[in-house]
This record gives sequence, structure tokens and C-alpha cells, in this order.
Amino acid sequence: MKLIIKIVFVVVFVAGCNGATLGSLTKQLTNLETELIDARNADDAAAEVAAAGELRTLASKAESNAGKAKTTPDVIAFYRIAATAAWQGESTNVVALGTSGFDKCKELGLATAPTRDCFMLRIIPDLAATDKLTARLDQATEDIKAERAKPVADRSPEVIAQIGVEGDAIFDGFQNRFDGFKAAKADFVDIALPDGLDELNEKNKNFIFCRMRDALAVQMLSVGNTAPEFAENQAELETIRQDHDPNDQINCAAS
Repeated sequence: MKLIIKIVFVVVFVAGCNGATLGSLTKQLTNLETELIDARNADDAAAEVAAAGELRTLASKAESNAGKAKTTPDVIAFYRIAATAAWQGESTNVVALGTSGFDKCKELGLATAPTRDCFMLRIIPDLAATDKLTARLDQATEDIKAERAKPVADRSPEVIAQIGVEGDAIFDGFQNRFDGFKAAKADFVDIALPDGLDELNEKNKNFIFCRMRDALAVQMLSVGNTAPEFAENQAELETIRQDHDPNDQINCAAS
């Protein structure tokens, strides 16, 4: 399951080419995100690959426009388009784009920079990393199910142990992403986030919390994973739960 989150951005058109180009690229991003979602929902691999490729092209175009923009808010807006397109298109430079854009936000000052654009630039690298971790976890889950479906005599302890190691690494990766979302919110602690962004942040933290639980389940099924490692990660997850969800209200089945 990939995280596909569409955020509607209000574009203020200004005189000159930057405003028109910004509006045009924003529209392209919205349309391509819709195409990507539709392709995935229809399980149309060819259409998904095509949309992802166009998103990567759009990311390059927006990055180029960022280098030509005359005002810092425009630079930030172009970087937000570039980073979002790179994330959805699974481009390898998504972290660099998010970081470059957020650096411009810090230069301008978060109190005066465009909050919606800057918050997205802050969390997009974590969103991209979450997608990759989710894919790894889904594969590890399938691998452990396949191995344990075999007769006991045919199972490979080495393979199962390796899956346990992968589950441990995935757990740690998700924990880092969880901490990343907490840090993102801390950057904007004195700034009111626009409607939808605070909820988006909580939704992602909940999703990651549940995927950490899934990673623990993979480890539990891996006979090569030692009890101390599992217990240590279980304690880490409980610490996170107490901090993030003290009333145990997260519904992982619906996450």
C-alpha cells in the first residue's frame, strides 16, 4: 500500500511568467496524481508506469523553474511541486528536492514562509521513505508466510532468520520516520498549520505506528530472531504508544 495524498494548493497568480507557470505546473501535478491513483486502483501497470514517468519529468521541470523564479515564495512553491512529483513518481532525488526547498523556507523564516508549501517540503522525504519501507514490509510478510506454509522439514531456518533481520531493520526504519514526523511538527510548533495538514501528520504517524506492529509480527514469526531483540523492539513500540496513543485508540485495521 502506497501513501497517495492529494493536497489542494491555492495558487495566487501574479504578474509575469512565474505565476502562470506555477499555476500550469500545479494543474499538471493534480492531473497526474489523479491518473496515478486511477491506474493503481485499476491495477493497470502500464498506465501506472506512464504516469510515474510523467511525474518525474514534471519534477525536473519544476526544479528548473525554481532556479529561475524571482521571489523566494515562488522558489518554494516550485520546489514543493518538484518534490511532490518526485515522491509520487518514485524519483531518486526526492530527498534532495525536499531538503533544498525546505532550506529556502528556513532562509525566509518559517514564521513568514508559505506554511503549506514548507510543511509539505519538510515531510515529503519521510513520506517517500515510508513508501519504500512499506514495500519492504509487504515483501517480508509474504516471504515469511510462504516459508511457514511449507512442511516443517522443508523450511529453511536461514531464510526465516534473514527475514527476521529484515523485519528488525524495517521496524527501526519506521521508528525513524515516526520521529521524523514528530520533528516536522516541532518545527512548526508556534505556527498554525493550514486545515488538513495537522490531520495528515497524525494520520501518517498512526499508519507508521501500525506498520511497526506489523514488522514485529514478522519478527515474531521468524524463528531466527532472538527473544531479546523482539522484546527490545516491543518495549520501544510500547514507549511510542504511551507517548502517541496513551488511550490505545489507534485502529490499525482501519489505518
